[in-house]
Amino acid sequence: MTTRPSENATLCLSVLLAVCGCDGDTRVDDISLTPIEEWVTQAEYEFGDVFDGDALFGLVVDVDVATDGSRVYVLDQTASEVSVWTPGGDLIRRFGREGEGPGDLWRPGEVRLLDDVLQVRDLRGFTTFSLEGEFVVRDVLPPFVSWRGFPIANEALLDDGSFLGVPTLPGMVTEGLTGDDPMHEIPFLRAGQRDGSWTLDTIAQMSIRNTTIVFPIAGNDFPRLLSQTWVYEDTCRADAVTESVVCARTQDMPPGVVEMVEVAAASGDTLWVRRFQLAPVPLGEQEVEADVERTAATIARGSGGDSVPSPSLKRRIRETLIVPEYWPAIRGIRLMANGDIWFRSPVENASHVWYTAPRGQTDGAIRRIVLPEQFNPRDVNDTHVWGERYDELGVRYVVGRRLVRSGGGR
Repeated sequence: MTTRPSENATLCLSVLLAVCGCDGDTRVDDISLTPIEEWVTQAEYEFGDVFDGDALFGLVVDVDVATDGSRVYVLDQTASEVSVWTPGGDLIRRFGREGEGPGDLWRPGEVRLLDDVLQVRDLRGFTTFSLEGEFVVRDVLPPFVSWRGFPIANEALLDDGSFLGVPTLPGMVTEGLTGDDPMHEIPFLRAGQRDGSWTLDTIAQMSIRNTTIVFPIAGNDFPRLLSQTWVYEDTCRADAVTESVVCARTQDMPPGVVEMVEVAAASGDTLWVRRFQLAPVPLGEQEVEADVERTAATIARGSGGDSVPSPSLKRRIRETLIVPEYWPAIRGIRLMANGDIWFRSPVENASHVWYTAPRGQTDGAIRRIVLPEQFNPRDVNDTHVWGERYDELGVRYVVGRRLVRSGGGR
């Protein structure tokens, strides 16, 4: 395999986002907040909990809804199956199963409606079905296509047969514990064929700096890798419909600020950049102490000793953690079929609060939507947000909630 970065398709996200400020709604110096419209949702559709019928779900990992709302596509990882429903919960068809043959799936993770076909992403590639559930084609990135010897996790498949994804890197590698230097960035890649050879182009560089810390354990030859609770990596998500990649950055941003950029996967051209200023949320000392307590208890149990962590262990953890003054603005992004970007507040008591912004819009208001705490949004059309919820017994339900403007705004 030959690996050659494309000059046109290389975008250093950390540099671009640092220099491409967007003055639209946000003036960080005087904390001019991005205008917000307040929205809520109303219960309307729900199916599941039929233990001897059709709507018995295992692990729902994705839900996709037709633009007109007439069909709901549910991906069940436990059954390796796609099921198609009316919004009212009537089963139309099922297809897919676990295996390695035509039409089989292996640990599926995403289902997407693309024009007149349905595409399912699993651990090994992409399987395309007709809307009637008939197998069309299977696309798999050859295993010899890798980044520095590490496999590439698939994110999207483009019309020309190129794959978008990120390398799968163990924490021991990124932290430099295998002999190489620590990694502060990882690439978002496009793998495609040119002149009969596979090449890798870097679409974006995602910062992972300070997201993991090496924590030595007395009497243990191998240190513990701890995730920093309040330092998040850059997030990039691929969209097979628009053949673009949307990235969000909160690292090195002022309090409450997130910056987003959309890049064309084929050319590397920047399509859209915007900075959002949300209200900064102070990080309380009680929240820090609770996190230290949880982390110390986990380490103590894992070390085979007393499950009650010692004061010295808690002190070492507290000294190692990076504790900012404010919570990060958001944690991750989701690209919805209607063109909106959804991003969630990471604050513990506000994890059910989501923000939505239209891609390509450089100014104007965004929406803040309050969802039920047990509800996980997966896809959106003009009127409803669809996803899944789990009850206290772990029973899965597929849910469609109507989007409603609650009035007011800023």
